[in-house]
Amino acid sequence: MSSTIHRMTESVAADAGVRATFEELLGSARRSSLTGLACSAKAMGIASLAVEAGKPVLLVVGAQEDAEALVGDLEVCLGEERVRFFPETEIVPYDPRSPHVGLLGERIPALADLADARPTVTITTARALAGRTLPPDELKRARITLQVGQEIELDALADALVARGFRPERLVEEIGSFTMRGGLADFYPFGRRYPVRVEFFGDEIESIREFDPATQRTVDKLESLDVLPQRELLLESATVDAARARGDLPFEEGANPFVEGVEFFAPRFHPGAATVLDHFAADGIVVLDEPARLATRLEENLETAAEAYAELRARGRDVPKPDELFLDALRVGEAIGNRRTLRLSLFPSDDDQRAFLESPQPQPPPHKIRVASQETFRGNFSVLRERLRSILDEGAEVHLLCDNQGQMDRLQEMLEDLSDRIRLDVAPLRNGFSLPDHGLVVLTDHELFARSGRRYRAFRHGGGAPLHDYSSLKKGDHVVHVDHGVGRYFGIELLETGGTETECLVLLYQDDARVFVPIEQINLVQKYVGGEAGELPVVAKLGSGLWERTKARVKKAVEKMAGQLLEIHAARAAKKGHAFAPDGDWQREMEASFIYEETPDQRKSTDAVKADMMLEKPMDRLVCGDVGYGKTEVAIRAAFKAVADNKQVAVLVPTTILARQHLDTFRERLRQYPVKTEMVSRFRNAKEVKETIQRVKDGEVDILIGTHRILSKDVEFKDLGLVIVDEEQRFGVKHKERFKELRKLVDVLTLTATPIPRTLNMAILGLRDISVIETPPPNKLPIVTEVVESTPEIIKKAILREVQRGGQVFFVHNRVQSIDRVADKLREQMPELRFDVGHGQMAERELEKVMMDFLERKSDVLVSTMIIESGLDLPNVNTILINRADAFGLAQLYQLRGRVGRSNHRAYAYLLVPEMKGLSDIARKRLRAIEEFSDLGSGFRLAMRDMEIRGAGNVLGPEQSGHMEAIGYDLYCQMLKEAIAELRGEERPADRIRVEMDVELDAYLPAAYVSDPDQRITLYKRLADIEALSALHSLRDELRDRFGRLPEEAASLLLLKELRILAEGAQVEHLRIRPGEAMVRFVHGREPAPETVRDLVRAVPAQLAFQADRREGLRIKVTDPAGGALEATETLLRACNGSDTVVVSHAVN
Repeated sequence: MSSTIHRMTESVAADAGVRATFEELLGSARRSSLTGLACSAKAMGIASLAVEAGKPVLLVVGAQEDAEALVGDLEVCLGEERVRFFPETEIVPYDPRSPHVGLLGERIPALADLADARPTVTITTARALAGRTLPPDELKRARITLQVGQEIELDALADALVARGFRPERLVEEIGSFTMRGGLADFYPFGRRYPVRVEFFGDEIESIREFDPATQRTVDKLESLDVLPQRELLLESATVDAARARGDLPFEEGANPFVEGVEFFAPRFHPGAATVLDHFAADGIVVLDEPARLATRLEENLETAAEAYAELRARGRDVPKPDELFLDALRVGEAIGNRRTLRLSLFPSDDDQRAFLESPQPQPPPHKIRVASQETFRGNFSVLRERLRSILDEGAEVHLLCDNQGQMDRLQEMLEDLSDRIRLDVAPLRNGFSLPDHGLVVLTDHELFARSGRRYRAFRHGGGAPLHDYSSLKKGDHVVHVDHGVGRYFGIELLETGGTETECLVLLYQDDARVFVPIEQINLVQKYVGGEAGELPVVAKLGSGLWERTKARVKKAVEKMAGQLLEIHAARAAKKGHAFAPDGDWQREMEASFIYEETPDQRKSTDAVKADMMLEKPMDRLVCGDVGYGKTEVAIRAAFKAVADNKQVAVLVPTTILARQHLDTFRERLRQYPVKTEMVSRFRNAKEVKETIQRVKDGEVDILIGTHRILSKDVEFKDLGLVIVDEEQRFGVKHKERFKELRKLVDVLTLTATPIPRTLNMAILGLRDISVIETPPPNKLPIVTEVVESTPEIIKKAILREVQRGGQVFFVHNRVQSIDRVADKLREQMPELRFDVGHGQMAERELEKVMMDFLERKSDVLVSTMIIESGLDLPNVNTILINRADAFGLAQLYQLRGRVGRSNHRAYAYLLVPEMKGLSDIARKRLRAIEEFSDLGSGFRLAMRDMEIRGAGNVLGPEQSGHMEAIGYDLYCQMLKEAIAELRGEERPADRIRVEMDVELDAYLPAAYVSDPDQRITLYKRLADIEALSALHSLRDELRDRFGRLPEEAASLLLLKELRILAEGAQVEHLRIRPGEAMVRFVHGREPAPETVRDLVRAVPAQLAFQADRREGLRIKVTDPAGGALEATETLLRACNGSDTVVVSHAVN
């Protein structure tokens, strides 16, 4: 707690009303009431109580949003370590869904801390308080303690994890997942920043390590570990059997019990199911915020549950009764019992005094504190300065609290004339307040700039896959072998050849011909992506010569294309553009004023963009990031940098709705600075547009936002320096050609969530700079995506679920002719809700009013066409239903889904289709892809999957589509990359020596060591791509870290790769090693000097004999049985490379 916060908290605690309340509450009365405690002063009052009492405090509020705000304020007052949050599950009663892992990650650790009776403040809501959870004795039994040296069977640990809700996965990347392999157990428990890896020696725990889920590498070692359950149920086999005797369960006998919605059957598993209050210490303090409102919320919750229960019973479903799942207000009062209880109300109310009590009981009269809220200045510093002078002249003590240091420094500069009379500090409180009786005035960012951000702690969910990780192989997939052409992948097999064992990919060709590709040649095989939608490639016939002729034809076309691309690239590089100046004070201050938590990728992308802008050549950078990952903030910072250098900025967006949203966002973000931002779109009349265009020409507008209208000939900039293009793939061909011209003249920044294949390819080839924002913002949850047949019941249930939890809904129907009819049907189904309609053929002002009404929550459901597709930022909308989803493209579905899930609440996307059996193959694939890729950061994988579905087609223009179809996207890119390298005079992979190796060693990754075939293929591919010994050493360490001790076959695999790297470096073209002898044949003219051979004889203790043969090369004969041909050959190759580096290792470890 900073001294400023301490001073303010003391002022609240010193108030006469607060003092009397605490004395009454902590004295013999054990009950007290206080009115007037509001704004962030409420958190300070609670913090004072917790410190003074030295006991746990349970604070119950009405809404989840209020709880989140109080969590943030209390963390400022007490520190994160003393604040816990027990949120609602966000599941409507009896809905067959389970709480998201992010919410459970708050709830279960909070229960554990309550059970431990730590002196923390736990914030919860009325609904969360009244819901059933794991009883205290079961929670105690469900906790697992692991220590180094402890004995436990690996299988027993696996069973225990399953019973506690951990999910078996191939890789541990997300909370709640686990995997077992060999003597290792990986799992990701709650309450830890990283997942953990427990390594066994027999049944004894040898080590416990934390590892990074992105790299799977160790980051720290632990001596012990406390593992909490992942669900609020402990479902051991005996518990499940007993529950089945009590009634129906939502899963078949013997199946995994952790199905969606199993929590609503908790009373059958744990008949003594408890609430939060059963975990809360008997001597703890309960604080009820607006008790009458809390009781009302409990009644509403039970009414909703009763309706759902009646509906289920009418359908013959056997489910627990509502009163088995939720407490009403009176039962909550009974559960509070004789605990010390404080009732907080804004105003005195008899209802607040009676709430939670069965019969009126004499209550002490409420005490009072006077707290006033603060006016909002919206960045108007002249009004703020005048108001501050007035307050100071009255003798008040004034505190200005900022979210960050940069903001504080800026305020200090702007209020320099008052800085000796006011106190500035960094403390991100949500609201300011004043205590009139104490002469204390507190202002925060919320009042100064009319903005506020969510500030409760981040929770880790696991991010998106990297850009290259889209090509996992499934049996039956079409693949391309560089030498043999298009075949089908048939699996991976362990084969014995010449007395040694190795794994091979099995490829099928015409006439049932098979090609076995040894894992050391795995980089010759690629997944086939290409062709037209729905068309499968023709499988090649081995030995026909057709594949070689096809490659030769494509190579010729590729070389021509490479020349054209390099000309464009060179023209841009040679063109002298404007080099922007380094960041000034304003730039640093503006960036520091960002009120949300900046992700590392956002910072990296911003730095890359600004570095490009400071170069003389025009920038052409693509910033790719999932929806809601913060691309707009990167664009705003770039635009501000350009304006600070007296240049104008054009922001191109695909829709008028998005133009309006960007206008508001840019103006709000830059309101403190002299930046003029305007817009041209259908939302402006002809006169306004004409005036704006003239002001742009005169240099009076700094940032112009608009649709393709900006590209019209009548729009002339006085000094254009930066063009920002949002979602380039949404523009037409003519507009894209105009973008090409602009890229030669000015800096261009392109933003996209689903990169079109062409831009993705240009980035991969290095002809376009790319920045990737993969890190999700704190608390962002993956969107639950379901493909469902469209029925009135499903639609009604989905809409009501969202509205009942306080949210809004998008219903997308993309046919203007019938949209009103669809809206009328929805109104008939749900007359209690407010529906509105929006589409692109409406009058501009009418559409604007519809959108603004929805933004201001004057309607519950917006029935609209695709106009909502891009950029709308409406955090309260967390459910979207897309009618006839089978008629949409994958990128469109992805964009539409991104309209929800922009808050930290669980979001839902329903893809409605007429009937599953009538779907085309293409539609089925699209829908399966969008449903499958619901993780955070799925944009890149979806872009590549879209190519698989649609065909790679227009990646580099229509004239190239036939060539790409013939050989596949990856091989085409590889050939293009090599052609570009050749034209640039760089070394190509094809120019390198390919060493023929004949070494009798069993070299592969045994299935007992890396059990998952996909992981083995990935590791083989990585191994094949390695070119340096340092990278090989790193992979060896990674294998040891991730999978345990290297078996002999794995160690041999790495040794062979080491020999290949050394042989390539020594210009060896053939290498054969047998027991006791080796033959090394060098490229002509690269044989080792005689002194190198003499040094080798001295370096190796075995007796060696060398024989030089012009035809066969250098023969090494080991005459001493104690010596080894492998070691001698490796030493020779190292000497030829001029290296004496430590070898990888010949031993098992």
